[in-house]
Amino acid sequence: YYPNGNLLAEENYSRDNLQGEVKYYNDQGRLIGVENWNQGILEDSASYFYDNSQLEKAGRYNNGQYVGIWKFYHKNGQLKRAMNYSQGEPDGVWNYYNEEGVLIQEGQYIDGKEAGEWKFYNNKGRLEYTGTYKEGERVGQWFYINKTGKKEKIDF
Repeated sequence: YYPNGNLLAEENYSRDNLQGEVKYYNDQGRLIGVENWNQGILEDSASYFYDNSQLEKAGRYNNGQYVGIWKFYHKNGQLKRAMNYSQGEPDGVWNYYNEEGVLIQEGQYIDGKEAGEWKFYNNKGRLEYTGTYKEGERVGQWFYINKTGKKEKIDF
């Protein structure tokens, strides 16, 4: 319980381990998280909420690690990103959106590291930077697209 008397969490235990659905609340009594536990390990679906009750993120756990598609949201409800995870690490296409729903980053992860071509856009969706990652490091030539649309080279 919080000092104001509001419930902090609803938990179930089996042999001193969290078991089943667990719900978490903020000090105002709003639901801020729902997790599923199996013998003290996060398993299956989970959802987390901002204090305004808007969904913050949702996905699945396997053995305490993110797996499959996780979706993350801005406080206004707009999708921030949807990302595949494998053994707790990002793996696959990465698209990141601003609070208005405009794509501002796109690329991919392999084994938890940035890989291949990445593109970065301004908040209006105009391409600003493009370049390549290899095992999480910027490599080769990167390009900045200036306001006139001309590419300017940046070496890494």
